[in-house]
Amino acid sequence: MRQLVRGVLATLVLLLSACGVNEGPDASTASAEPVGETALASASRISTPDSGRPAGPAALTIVVTSPEGIDAPGLDAAVSVLAGRPDTAVVVTAPAADTTATPDGHAATALAAVDATTMTGHPASAVNGSMLDVLDAITAPGALPDLLVIGLTDDAGPESAAMIGARVAVERGIPVLVVAVGGDDPDLAGAGMLLATIADYELDALIEAPAVHVLTVPACDQGMVRGPVLVDAAAVGEPTPTVDCTDPDTGPFDDEIDAWAAGHATLARHS
Repeated sequence: MRQLVRGVLATLVLLLSACGVNEGPDASTASAEPVGETALASASRISTPDSGRPAGPAALTIVVTSPEGIDAPGLDAAVSVLAGRPDTAVVVTAPAADTTATPDGHAATALAAVDATTMTGHPASAVNGSMLDVLDAITAPGALPDLLVIGLTDDAGPESAAMIGARVAVERGIPVLVVAVGGDDPDLAGAGMLLATIADYELDALIEAPAVHVLTVPACDQGMVRGPVLVDAAAVGEPTPTVDCTDPDTGPFDDEIDAWAAGHATLARHS
């Protein structure tokens, strides 16, 4: 059993547990508006520490993608919180359309990426193919990104397009962070700010070696998501629990399942 909550993340637990009810937008409906502010997002806005990384342009390259396509609100939310990071080049490359129904699909011939934008206008490249075709486009030039972020997505099961793509990326030498959001009405703004927090405080661990890490933000019927906490991955096939965000349990937790059941966002290494 492992509970690796560091000081700043433990502070977030206290901050988030004091806030109100989740008010996230509907991730299934794309619009021309950015995702709105929520209590979780507001509580997650903490100062960015000095990571000690060398100054200068493009000291770090993060590619952001989503199996839900270039127009997905979750992709736009992820890009919005990462694009302002200092000394970081954020590159957006995603399927031209939702590919979650064909998780292991692959175009018969190589497809070139074309210029596009995300829902609210972030510059991007779109590939008229699957997540595997996107990975071909990312790795074709030979210069691998420091980190691939997949999400924010509600389709992140073991055999989903997100996780299949993540495993292929790791095979090609790219560290991956999948950001999974739960519920029919996910809090994209809050999940985005938790992604920003993980990027601020756990980035060195994420890019240390090619591996799949998963940040999961469960949905709350009452109360609010707490965390994030760093835990072990759940066993494959373990049933998803009923989430109770009013549960007073703050850990330590056996794995993701225990933490989700008590209403905590989790970060776990899956491979």
